[in-house]
Amino acid sequence: MILAAAPPAYFPPPAACAKLAAADVVVCAESFRFSRKEGTHRTAIRSMTGRRWLSVPVVGSGRPGTHISDLAIDFNQPWADEHWRVLEYNYHNAAYFYYYAEAVERIIRGAGQSLVGLLADAGQFVRGSLALRARVISSSLLPEVAERTGRLLAWAEACGCDRYLIHPGEAGLLDLPRLEAAGIGLDRIEFTEAPYHQQGPGFLPGLSLLDLLFNEGPAAAGYLQANIRIVPAD
Repeated sequence: MILAAAPPAYFPPPAACAKLAAADVVVCAESFRFSRKEGTHRTAIRSMTGRRWLSVPVVGSGRPGTHISDLAIDFNQPWADEHWRVLEYNYHNAAYFYYYAEAVERIIRGAGQSLVGLLADAGQFVRGSLALRARVISSSLLPEVAERTGRLLAWAEACGCDRYLIHPGEAGLLDLPRLEAAGIGLDRIEFTEAPYHQQGPGFLPGLSLLDLLFNEGPAAAGYLQANIRIVPAD
């Protein structure tokens, strides 16, 4: 059984969905520290002028060591109306926009005050749209361990997994002899973002999964699987 861990994200790009497609169990790491540089509260779409970020305004992010689960959405800003208006304006001509439009609009406009709640709804939409079968467990339900390798060992035991999915370069952050002694193997995930049809000339990588879904529809699931490569890292 393969374990992976990933922070929740607001309609993440295909590369971030690769772990969901490759692992048997995915820990939704709400307990990780929030960083404005990550895609936790924002997503990139393709507009007529290129890449455009849609960011969910949050409160409470200024405190050092703030966790994703600590954040609330700032409803003093009309972000939901803006996000939906921008999506509809830029994708209404996409082949599958209206296939997903109702569900996406419901997630955006139905967001409560908790950022984690919005991200959970977005994650459920992603898994359903891609027909992913990985079991998702909130990190809040697992042992709290600060040290990286110790956390991995505790989570693997709790989830009944004997392999862990890493990105290239991540192995150097782990105590490999300790993992080997505990019987935990490592698999490396590699994702190649092959070009697909987009609204506009050329191909712009790193966009939200919404861009892929609106343009390719149900074929997005096959696209994701075809571009994932899993190799032993140990």
